[in-house]
Amino acid sequence: MYPSIQGVFYGYYFPALAGYLILLLVVLWVARAGARRALEVNPAVGIRTAETTKNPEAWKLAYQAFWPYALPVAVTCAVFIIALTTLNSTTFCAYYLGVMMIVSYAVLIGIVVAGGIAANKAAKDFNETPGSNR
Repeated sequence: MYPSIQGVFYGYYFPALAGYLILLLVVLWVARAGARRALEVNPAVGIRTAETTKNPEAWKLAYQAFWPYALPVAVTCAVFIIALTTLNSTTFCAYYLGVMMIVSYAVLIGIVVAGGIAANKAAKDFNETPGSNR
């Protein structure tokens, strides 16, 4: 027996849609601000590794390296937002929704981790360059 559409929407779809939308907006905002060199080193927001926080210039270069990874995160979130809204029917079982969410979050985590590694590498390369301001 499938759960009611109202129960599925409020119990599963709405929180998932909100999560994807928030992730989409936050990642794009932070990555874009960093890539435009508008995001300064701060204790609250950003790719905070030992290498990226050593130097303000390394911080900014890290975001330029992360920006290409932010776009796939945005696309993945948008695809799953569309999928969740179009699959909002009683024939789409809540169990499939759970599997889809797990897979999508695994993809998103993989993209963000790869972007973080690329950002850290860019900052590390800058910090190891002779003559960089430390």
